[in-house]
Formats: sequence, C-alpha cells, structure tokens
Amino acid sequence: MKTLKTCRDISVMENTPFIVIATDSSGSIGEKEGDWLHVKTEIAASHCLRVCLNELYAVGAVPDIIISTVSNEFDDTGVMILEGIHETCQRYHITSYEINGSSEENFPTMMTGFGITVVGHANKLQWQKTCEGDYCYIYGWPFVGEEVLEHEEDLLNALIIQKLFKEYDIHDFLPCGSGGIISEIGVLCEQTELTLMHERLDESFDSQILYESAGPSTCGILTTPEKITDEQIKLLGTFTETEEE
Repeated sequence: MKTLKTCRDISVMENTPFIVIATDSSGSIGEKEGDWLHVKTEIAASHCLRVCLNELYAVGAVPDIIISTVSNEFDDTGVMILEGIHETCQRYHITSYEINGSSEENFPTMMTGFGITVVGHANKLQWQKTCEGDYCYIYGWPFVGEEVLEHEEDLLNALIIQKLFKEYDIHDFLPCGSGGIISEIGVLCEQTELTLMHERLDESFDSQILYESAGPSTCGILTTPEKITDEQIKLLGTFTETEEE
C-alpha cells in the first residue's frame, strides 16, 4: 500500500477507498491537580477529536475508527474521554464508527494527558487543486487556551466544512492549528509551488492574526476561483506563480 506524499497533518494511503489518518494530543488540560487549564475532561476530549475530524473532512474523508490513548487511569479520566468522544460524534451526526484505546493503570498521574487518532476513508480526495488565480480565504478566527472555551460556537467543525464544500467550489481546505494561519499558507505554497499575494488582504482585521496560534483547529483556510462575500469568510489574497530567482 502506497503512502501519498503530503505536507498536511494527515497520513494518506492510496487504496480503494483511500485511507486517511489524523491524530491530535492534549496535555495539561482537564480536571487533575497539575493541569494548567482546568476544564471538564469531556470538553478537552471533544476539542481533541474535533481537530482530527476537521483534518479528515477537509479532504473529503469520513471516520471509521477512533482510537483513544490515555496517559491516565481509565476510571475516571478514560471514561470521561470516551463520553466526550461519543457526545462529539453525536453532535456531528457521526453514527457508524469503531472505538479502541488504552490507559495507564500502573502509576498515579497528576496531569491529564491523552491522544486521539481517527482512521477514515474517502472514495475521492478533495485536495491539491489550488491553481494560479485562486482566491485564498479564512473561515473563522484563531483562538487558543481559554479563548476556545469562550468562543465554542464559533469554532471550525466537521459540519461547517461539509457545508462550505457544498456551497462553494473549494480547491483546497486546510484547518489551522497551533502553527497559525501562516503555517497552513506555507503548506499550500509548498504543495502548489505558488505564492500568495497579500496586497489584497481584507482590511477588516490586522494581518498579525496570521501569526497567532489557532489552538485546536479553530479556523481554516480555503482556496477557490469564486469571489465570496460571506461576512464569516475573509479574503487573504490570491495565488500567483512564484518568480524564479
């Protein structure tokens, strides 16, 4: 089975259908004494899973298997993570999936730590179509830490990505995470060998947001030949050929 080369935070294997794998980790976020950000463990699990789902849906894949690897005891932390996973799947209308995992039963822990991996499939990949002249837009806003909790209704999610693909002719969609928007722009430029011209940057926000952490996949960039006027979708620039030195 051949692994397709990609700069994205996913693994893609050429198969019938394609196999797509996304993973994310969470540390010091939960209900334990040593946690830096104190939130319900179910909420931490929900955001971790949302990151993985965003990566899958961004290329047209759907989840089949969810794996939870917990660096804490199963009862209660592992149980609460499972509850967060099931609640999130229900919220995003995901009804058919297998779940597996592991937990730490040998030693006590003072901080919450876990990872979630999602394995999915796609009959056709929705990616790598960005070309010269395409517009680049951002959907959503970069949030991190407590900001994520304050703006939960505004965060990028699987349902939003599906809706955007139905409404627009999207050539590529990349969720943005801790590397910020600028990191995903770099991925697109490397993938396409094009340059994003920022002189068309939307004047309604400070360009500094391009360099801020987008935390757990709180926003995303999309490319399209269409002009979009939706207030939630801001223009970043247009792609042009990279000039040779």
